[in-house]
Amino acid sequence: QAYPDGGVLDIDIDNGARKEKVDTASAEVADEVLQIDLEDGPHTVKLSTDAKASRIYGVAFDRNQGFILDALMNIGGWSYNFLNYDIEHLNQQIEERKPDLVIFQFGAKEAYIYPDYNELPAFVRDYAEGVTRVMSGQPQASCLIVSNKDQGIKKRGRIVTRPAIPRIVKGCERVARRTLCAFYNIYEDMGGAGTMKKWRQHKPPLVSSDLGHLMDPGAIKTGDIIAEELLEEYE
Repeated sequence: QAYPDGGVLDIDIDNGARKEKVDTASAEVADEVLQIDLEDGPHTVKLSTDAKASRIYGVAFDRNQGFILDALMNIGGWSYNFLNYDIEHLNQQIEERKPDLVIFQFGAKEAYIYPDYNELPAFVRDYAEGVTRVMSGQPQASCLIVSNKDQGIKKRGRIVTRPAIPRIVKGCERVARRTLCAFYNIYEDMGGAGTMKKWRQHKPPLVSSDLGHLMDPGAIKTGDIIAEELLEEYE
């Protein structure tokens, strides 16, 4: 970000083989992008700044061929989070990345904080509006809504599916229809209700003790489930 009182950013590539200096000071606040082209192969990049602060949105290391995956983990994300973003800034950032496909997955926070969550109209409304705002930055791109997976909760010593989960999954499908995005029901593909009970009791456990976050073996199994579904649909 260029802004008043911005610092000078020093970029050291391959231990001094190449150096760049970027003055981020500007009379007005603006989003800027610096592109550095290097030969294909391994490199090291070190960023540092002077006494003044520099605001950096991110760094992307891309090759000019192949498949690129940008993953944004919105920790503690709610369905309405995108409504809090500056739409002009958001669109400019998306235009810079030029995605061919944008994948959304929300709903876990609602179910975790409120196991009996039933504010479905608000969930669908806010989620759909957020998707619409994001996609306005790259309207020609495809979009995919992935449903929430199963989440468990202990009741009277038994592990059961949180009551809100099936409702939220249906809400995600409504969001997909409203925004004309594709929809993937990963909740059903993973086994539907009771999945977290089975996965927690598996040896080794596939899900953590909170009955929502996947352990490494569970993440690998989930990836396999998605890959098998993609290949089956492709064939």
